[in-house]
Amino acid sequence: MVLLIHQAKNIPQISFIVRASHPNDEFHGGQMAFPGGKQEIGESLEDCAKREMAEEIGIQLSEHHPLYPLTPLYIAVSNFIVHPYVAFLDIEPKFNMDSSEIAEIITIPLTKLSSNFKIEHKDWVARKRHFKNIPYYDIQGHTLWGATAIIFTEFLSILRKGLPLSSRNS
Repeated sequence: MVLLIHQAKNIPQISFIVRASHPNDEFHGGQMAFPGGKQEIGESLEDCAKREMAEEIGIQLSEHHPLYPLTPLYIAVSNFIVHPYVAFLDIEPKFNMDSSEIAEIITIPLTKLSSNFKIEHKDWVARKRHFKNIPYYDIQGHTLWGATAIIFTEFLSILRKGLPLSSRNS
């Protein structure tokens, strides 16, 4: 999974995806996320993250492009451990999304962290289950919740504290 941070008009931006809905994907279809997916045999976690980002949104990073790890997170509903990374680009990327996997790419400025990114709570139905008082972020009218919101919260915490991502360990 990659949190892609890039520049647009000299303002740092972050990009989210909205997963395409598929009848056979009852867990994550239609939800906000970051590009990512299942590791292939013989592939490093970093190579997996870069490959999935290239496949899903068309952004290819060189094998030497640094990725900065965040805390791995176990997701019970899919029985996976997600290994999130942050990648930085000094340019505005030209997205080329795979519409069979991605319904939409949402890019927002990483400014006014305290006012633009507040945790809210609501009751919500997902996967035919009713969730009460879930914490979430409203991202341009989309609900960012669950594991992706947990990962995003860690990232925002690092930004708000001014900590360098490069000093973090995987």
